[in-house]
Amino acid sequence: MYDEGSRVNRHHVQTYGDPKQFGYHQFVPLFKAEKWDPAEWARLMKATGAKYAGMAVVHHDGFLMWDSAVNRWNAKNMGPKRDCYGEYVKALRAEGVKTLATFHHVRTFNWYLPGVGGLGGAIKPELTEQIKAKGWGLTDPGYGDLYWNELVGRKYEDFLAEWQAEVREVIDKYQPDVLWFDGGSFREGQGNSERIVLDVLAYYHSRAAGWGKSVEVLNKLPGTGKFNFPPEYGVLTFEEGRDRLGRVERPWIDDMKISDRGWCYVEGQKYKSANEIIDGLVDRVARGGGLLLNFSPKADGTVPDEQKASMLAVGRWLQTNGEAIFATRP
Repeated sequence: MYDEGSRVNRHHVQTYGDPKQFGYHQFVPLFKAEKWDPAEWARLMKATGAKYAGMAVVHHDGFLMWDSAVNRWNAKNMGPKRDCYGEYVKALRAEGVKTLATFHHVRTFNWYLPGVGGLGGAIKPELTEQIKAKGWGLTDPGYGDLYWNELVGRKYEDFLAEWQAEVREVIDKYQPDVLWFDGGSFREGQGNSERIVLDVLAYYHSRAAGWGKSVEVLNKLPGTGKFNFPPEYGVLTFEEGRDRLGRVERPWIDDMKISDRGWCYVEGQKYKSANEIIDGLVDRVARGGGLLLNFSPKADGTVPDEQKASMLAVGRWLQTNGEAIFATRP
């Protein structure tokens, strides 16, 4: 929305106004989840046959979907004013479904700045003054704890410290069974990121030992072609099968979106049929893999009927055929 001349920027200006008048932070009060029922979602997950489920507890924008004492930009403090992840975890466990938390915010530093490329890279010096001159909220130090970037005087080392504190907070408060991380600078890069990441992973396994339960980390292969963590660790994860070999010797899954366009809700997008989802599940399981299916609820918390129909049909199929899917070998 800050990349002037882009399709998204044009839509934003036409719909909400110039980003100087309506910045990203002003979307937060519009996100209310006013029709969201976590128990309904949990029943839906149970009915699909899923063995674990969860939500993106924080995406690239850095807005937290749990009740956080680390950062004020969270769903309990703003927007819905609910502990969305905490409520969902409680509902899932009531249905006997294990819990997943996915983190996408290792990219947040510099992510909002145009010209960076969406991966949290360094801003080009020639763009610095141009961006500051726009008067956007993302260069206002008062919003620096949301728009983490170097133009508001924030340091990458401090960002990594907060990243670690947020992941630990979710681990401590909700004891998720599975963690998933989007691609980012986990094994190399500035700010001694590898040591911090190792500390977080060790903390998770140590805490799980204290809880007396088994946990798992999904180890994604991003577009860089290099796994987030050493490939000997965790369950290898491929985005919609991208760059996955025909045969993978370690435990693995693919994630797959239910829509034909976005991972989030997008007006006018189409959805995969139950048959297509089942074909994808069977194909993966036959080769030793699994499937993490992403669905796309609306901001008010409702799930479109077309998505529900596909997911429930998968569940009916698994009621009959689940014995050939779960706890089987290639």
